Order: sequence, then structure tokens, then C-alpha cells
Amino acid sequence: MRKFPNNLACTYSIYERTILNFGELILSQLKLANRIRGYTNQVSLRGL
Repeated sequence: MRKFPNNLACTYSIYERTILNFGELILSQLKLANRIRGYTNQVSLRGL
């Protein structure tokens, strides 16, 4: 039973790190999408 809390904490740490990495990935994807959207807006305005 002494090993259980340590194992649980380790699992939680990995889980938390995965969520943080996933959040950073989503944020970077959103930034990239905004940059692409801004670029396409500039191109379409220039085209018009």
C-alpha cells in the first residue's frame, strides 16, 4: 500500500504534462491559423 500514492502521483504528473503539452499545441495551432487567416485576408484585399 505504500507504493500506491507514489504510483498515483507519477500517473497524475504524466497526465498533467500531457494536458499542458496538448494545450500548448492547440494554442500554437490557433496562432498559426490566425496568421494564415490574416495573410489570406491581405491577399484577397490586394486582389480586389
